[in-house]
Amino acid sequence: MLRSLKKEVFPIFGALPIAEIDAPDVLDTIRKIKGRKAYDVAGRTWQRVRAVFAYAIASGRKA
Repeated sequence: MLRSLKKEVFPIFGALPIAEIDAPDVLDTIRKIKGRKAYDVAGRTWQRVRAVFAYAIASGRKA
């Protein structure tokens, strides 16, 4: 799981606080993955990012 986040998500969002990352930014990233025709990777990445955001919301780090 961490490997796919490091490859697909961290290069884009790694230095940003989670409070500064918005849904359109995440969707753009997922669309770029789909643009490579890596649909399975896009789906798994989407699930992992959703889990990170759910935790951030539950812990008060993201509104």
